[in-house]
Amino acid sequence: DRRGIIPERVSMDERPAIVNAKRRFGDWEGDTVIGKGHRGALVTLVERKSPYTVIGSLEHEKADAVRKTVTEALMPYKERVRTITYDNGREF
Repeated sequence: DRRGIIPERVSMDERPAIVNAKRRFGDWEGDTVIGKGHRGALVTLVERKSPYTVIGSLEHEKADAVRKTVTEALMPYKERVRTITYDNGREF
């Protein structure tokens, strides 16, 4: 498999208990959706309590595109973003 492992990644099991409790707004969970044949990709961000969802289109399948898309997608909610948890998947 050509896809790499995220360096210094932290397991989802290690996130704070308050995040798992889903008692507060502002804890987001992110994932990527890759199109058939790697043609096109999306990033999804779900607010864990509500579950309000934001979806952004990726320019390309690289970490910098994910970072840029997530930043832009959550900008309207920047005062309410506490944590973002990713599944540490190997989509790319």
